[in-house]
Amino acid sequence: MPDKETIKKYLTMVRELKQDYQFYDFHTHPFEFFFGDLKYQHQPGNSTIFCRSGKSFSPPKIREIDRENHFAQALRSMKNLRSDFFRLPLEKQYQCTGSGVFRTFSKLSGVENLALLPVAATKNDLQRQMDLMKRFFGNETNFIFGGNVPNDMANEEITSYLKKLVQNYHIQIVKSHPNVSGIDLRSPAGIARLEAILDGCNQLRLPLMVHGGGNLILKEKGLDSLARIENLAKINWNLTRSTHSDHRSCGSVRFECY
Repeated sequence: MPDKETIKKYLTMVRELKQDYQFYDFHTHPFEFFFGDLKYQHQPGNSTIFCRSGKSFSPPKIREIDRENHFAQALRSMKNLRSDFFRLPLEKQYQCTGSGVFRTFSKLSGVENLALLPVAATKNDLQRQMDLMKRFFGNETNFIFGGNVPNDMANEEITSYLKKLVQNYHIQIVKSHPNVSGIDLRSPAGIARLEAILDGCNQLRLPLMVHGGGNLILKEKGLDSLARIENLAKINWNLTRSTHSDHRSCGSVRFECY
């Protein structure tokens, strides 16, 4: 695994490439959404950083990656743990958020354009996330707002719901996380659900990002395997193709929709 000096060398190369290219991270979560703790307040002296009570933000530092890969070993040992054991590390990771936090990481990594992807199972939870995103990131041009389709609405409502997200929050991309939202892709109803989301995105020319695979945190709830690759293979992905083409922009990135 790379040591500290090697990491610095590669980061320097990325910063040099930035002079001619722009880098984007299209998988960024502004909040921890598994346990849903969204209680943040301003960090004193900085209006762009929001932290949980009693917490403060410390800028990230470059450090050597553990050569023995203890993280992977720990992950394997956690497969039989209850979901509560994941709460503490996630709370630590998301103890602070806001444009000031993300810009600090962007400056260090050289990736300055970020797509913020909220995930929620209910309309109320998504509303909270979207409102906080607007408050915490709304004045920053390098943050691309994403949306999500909660699982407590009829399939027929999806397109109009996405249209409201475009109007109210200027979303430019949609994230679907079947495991978190509870879309059971093992069933015909779950397949119809995701295809309805695909159809809504197609009508509004919105790119859709689908999070597949398993999830250890949701294992207890029986939602850990809803979006495995064999289930995703059942989806009619051709629903995203229409008879004409246009372009959607995410910041300065353009997506061609066919």
